[in-house]
Amino acid sequence: MKVILDSNCLMMLTEFKINIYDEIKKLIPDAEFITSAEVVAELEKINNLHAKVALSSISSEEVRIEKMGRPVDDALIKYAKENNAVLCSNDKELRRKALKRGVPVIFMRAKKKLDIIRP
Repeated sequence: MKVILDSNCLMMLTEFKINIYDEIKKLIPDAEFITSAEVVAELEKINNLHAKVALSSISSEEVRIEKMGRPVDDALIKYAKENNAVLCSNDKELRRKALKRGVPVIFMRAKKKLDIIRP
């Protein structure tokens, strides 16, 4: 199953010291990781350790990068909906919008583990 990673999710690697890839695989063993070219561009503009580690993880974890368009949040939701995918984000507003549009969301619970909520 495709799992779409937003910038917020990718930066959890260092912000909360969670291996998002391992945690997502616990929830979805056949997870195929995807992010957008626009998310990569956002991360490249952020000059901090969280963004640098996130960018490094994209190549080391073989995350597929696809052009999805802008605005980024709407494009991520649209892609997830059209591809029957799950969105991974810790952004409350993005999660709310995704669930409202019928997209399942993986998010961080209690600052220590990932969980999934389905609409």
